[in-house]
Amino acid sequence: MNPSKFNLTELYEADFSFQFEKTVHLLKTQAFHHLDLGHLTEELEGLGKRDKRELENCFTILFKHALKQYFTDL
Repeated sequence: MNPSKFNLTELYEADFSFQFEKTVHLLKTQAFHHLDLGHLTEELEGLGKRDKRELENCFTILFKHALKQYFTDL
C-alpha cells in the first residue's frame, strides 16, 4: 500500500501516522479545502477528553495524598 495514493479519509483508516503528518502539512500551508474535517474534529474532541481525564486523575491523586498526609499527622 502506498499512502500517497489515498485521500485523507482512506489514510485515516490505513495509516494514521501518515494521515496526521499530511493533515499538519495541509494546516501549515492553509490548504483547508483538502482537510478531512470529520476525522480532524473527532481527533480534536478525543484530545480534549483525554486531557480532561488526565487532569481529573492528577487531582484525584493529589487529593488522596493530601488526605493521607492530613490523617497520618493527627
